[in-house]
Amino acid sequence: MNSIRSTHVIAGFIGLAAFWVPIFARKGGVNHRLFGKIFKYCAYIVLGGAILSVMLHTGQGLSEGAGPKASPGSFAFLMFLGYLAIVTFIGLRHGLQVLENKNDLTAMNIGFNRFMAWLAIATSTALIIYNIYFKPPNMIVLFALSPIGFGIGRERKCCTIGCLMARYAGPSGSAASPGSFSSIQSMRNNV
Repeated sequence: MNSIRSTHVIAGFIGLAAFWVPIFARKGGVNHRLFGKIFKYCAYIVLGGAILSVMLHTGQGLSEGAGPKASPGSFAFLMFLGYLAIVTFIGLRHGLQVLENKNDLTAMNIGFNRFMAWLAIATSTALIIYNIYFKPPNMIVLFALSPIGFGIGRERKCCTIGCLMARYAGPSGSAASPGSFSSIQSMRNNV
């Protein structure tokens, strides 16, 4: 567990430092791309470590008999950390995919992305149900953060619906060609 924590902290520190270079560097320049990649890999390491740590702590708690009923506050904190890691992963991955596919957003319409959208919505729903059923001491925080997963999930779902609609919309020579950002934005507004 200590090695996971150390890796998580070190990668988080490096990623946080690397985050600022692309913000101020010339867009598309060598430093912008290099430090953007460093940030991306650090973010994935931080999120992977967080998810692994939550799973290990949850397993340890359950094996010791400290389930949600016996310790609702501790379990709620683990749920919060897991939820935060999941929705952050989904948001990060979505942003990176938009950058990679900016010329054809229909390429983002894959089963895994639709699954991620539903996962974000499911985790938000699970937080709300857990709060209502177990009433942990930090339930206000969990209720306050639960809309994030709904928002991310809806955004992902609308993007994939928009991608499907854009794929079958008019000829590619039109002002808003299929798969272009403007065609998807206009269609999403009608969904």
